[in-house]
Amino acid sequence: KSTEGNKDIYFLDENTYVEVYRNGRVNYYWTFDSDSEVLKDGKVNKDEAYSLVSKFMLKVFKGDRIYKAVSYDKEDNIYKYEYYNSLRGNIILNDYIKINVFQDHLEAEMWGVNVSLTNEKQKEILPIDEILFNFVKRIRNENLEEKYITDIQIGYYALNDEVMLQGEEIEYPYYKISVKYDADYYINAYTNEIYDKNLIKIDEK
Repeated sequence: KSTEGNKDIYFLDENTYVEVYRNGRVNYYWTFDSDSEVLKDGKVNKDEAYSLVSKFMLKVFKGDRIYKAVSYDKEDNIYKYEYYNSLRGNIILNDYIKINVFQDHLEAEMWGVNVSLTNEKQKEILPIDEILFNFVKRIRNENLEEKYITDIQIGYYALNDEVMLQGEEIEYPYYKISVKYDADYYINAYTNEIYDKNLIKIDEK
């Protein structure tokens, strides 16, 4: 074990180490053996990449996560996988594992929260058209020229680091809107309040 700044580093073997940050985030690094078949014809082999990711998930999390998406970054030759925990059938947006498979190693970013149900009566969430209308209007002055929405998800999210660290009950629904060349935004599905990538509320314009 060693310490660098706000993180502790644990070396599991000669090919694997884990970084544990003070805020609860965990990064996992696994360098492949020289005989790995991940790289094929100069590109990351999709089937081998998925096989390695599946082994990683079973080893670290017993496979107990919802598989959400996979994408291929052609420019950087990387396969990207996303897994989320769930509550009431919806994903928890900040209880995730994001895995990038490179030609010679795997990197995984993990973040988890202790989410449980409360007795609060469920409210009606705002429809997506109302969310989008408000979102576009509010960030029009955020210099989003040549940027466009690439993905919309709904799930649960904790916006306060202290809440996540203390493991308090969280069950508020949020829309996550991803904007190409920009960032992810999180919108409270009850109040339509918008938070930026740093989880800071965007003031009304």
